[in-house]
Amino acid sequence: MALAVEEARAGVSHMDGGPFGAVILKEGRVIAHAHNEVIKNSDPTAHAEMQAIRRAAAALGRFDLSDCEIVSTCEPCPMCLSAIYWARIRRMVYGCTREDAAALGFDDQRLYEVLEGGGAGSPATGGLPGDAASPATGDLPGDAASP
Repeated sequence: MALAVEEARAGVSHMDGGPFGAVILKEGRVIAHAHNEVIKNSDPTAHAEMQAIRRAAAALGRFDLSDCEIVSTCEPCPMCLSAIYWARIRRMVYGCTREDAAALGFDDQRLYEVLEGGGAGSPATGGLPGDAASPATGDLPGDAASP
């Protein structure tokens, strides 16, 4: 957790983004570490966890991080939690809660409401009639259907 906190502080001091840091470990060894770089990269997906996952996957040469764990200074947002899931990271440890983050102005409660089905006002439309998506998905080999 100390390295994740160090990353969070570095990000804030460089004005790269929010006060968040993350570290990915494999067998207790640091594979990647990162801080929030949303402002630095003009990229709303450049959260600390996302950056750490990208770096770990690049370092290991694979997307499957099932032999890794992630340590984050704060409870991951829904986007980061999804990335942790898709990277198959086996364990997650975090410091602050999402309520703590909301108190600092990083409130993602609306995302949780949309995910829980309270999506009134959501910009998403799905369940189009027919086979609208089938050209993109119909010819995939079985192993390409998932990460």
